[in-house]
Amino acid sequence: MQKVMLMPHRLADRLMGEDHTITGTVEHTIKAISEQNEQNATTARETQTVSFRHGDGAFRIRFAPHTGFGLEMIRIGDEILNRYRDGEWVRGDSKGKDIFFYEKATGTMERFYRYFAGYMTFTPGGEDTLGGRAVKKVNISFDQKGHEFPQPLPITTRTTDKFRLGIKAGNKSIANDRTKVSGFTGVSGTLWVDPSTGVALKGQMEGSFNKPGVKNSTIAFNMKYEFAWDLGKAEGIVRPADKDIVEQAERRSWNRQDVLKGMPKDLMEKSGVMTTKPLTPAATVPAPGSAPAPAATPAPKGGN
Repeated sequence: MQKVMLMPHRLADRLMGEDHTITGTVEHTIKAISEQNEQNATTARETQTVSFRHGDGAFRIRFAPHTGFGLEMIRIGDEILNRYRDGEWVRGDSKGKDIFFYEKATGTMERFYRYFAGYMTFTPGGEDTLGGRAVKKVNISFDQKGHEFPQPLPITTRTTDKFRLGIKAGNKSIANDRTKVSGFTGVSGTLWVDPSTGVALKGQMEGSFNKPGVKNSTIAFNMKYEFAWDLGKAEGIVRPADKDIVEQAERRSWNRQDVLKGMPKDLMEKSGVMTTKPLTPAATVPAPGSAPAPAATPAPKGGN
């Protein structure tokens, strides 16, 4: 099952061979427990949606945390556009940012596996149907004996830019977290796997573990991940009109709380958080299947 749960999305896309949308939810709950009392649990929840066009690799990503702060990103060809909440679309250099968020949106199953590898038992769960496609169910249960992997799990991302370092750092952070775990307390879930490709088209996973806290307390962590593919649909991958796009001229550091509160763009500019300028018209990105515009013929130099 390691190959299934660590399969990079680019490979899964090639194997499935059609447009699709993946919708997932990530929920983390943390609770402090001591001999004297048990604190109320704190829960963070986020919905992640990625629409992916198989033919040219264009995609649209939406992150919607329960706090209301959200990010959207569109990539069509070499153009990257992103916006926070329902603000203006901002165009800028990718520098791998699109790959970073793309990997985050499509990698929930991989992150779960990296946390709980060695403590999961997989058993056949029978047959089922998803969108008219026959699939195999695989049940996940808790291996109480468990074991630590002697070698780091492989890195599956394929990007070569600097944001690969960020993804590596995220995987290293998970590995470091595992060394601090005082005990894994539970794992459960089900995967729906396409038998002809090995692609998991749906997943429901939950796991928990404890870490030592301060003054002999225990910090209990619970992670709940879900995702599902909707094959044949890749909605919303449309370039906004030029009037709805600005170019980011300069961005300085900001107070994260201001961003979480959804500070309007004009206030962000007044406070020095961000400055923008009107969009510089870019070369039109042709629609899939259309012929590129002919190159302009240069005027002759001098002569009669």
